Amino acid sequence: MQWLADSWDAVGLWLAQQWFPFQFLLVMAVLLPLCWAVAWGIDRAVDQVSAGLSRIRDRNSDLS
Repeated sequence: MQWLADSWDAVGLWLAQQWFPFQFLLVMAVLLPLCWAVAWGIDRAVDQVSAGLSRIRDRNSDLS
């Protein structure tokens, strides 16, 4: 695992030595798609849970 820590440190050092506008563009190029994908995944999961709970609630109300 030391190689992973060394690689991570090397990337962090390389990024810290870059020109600030380049740092910003690189971070945005990585974070924006990543955050969009995580938000999309959370939205899909919440939709699935909500649909499942609605079916259960509808089924229980039909039994009454």
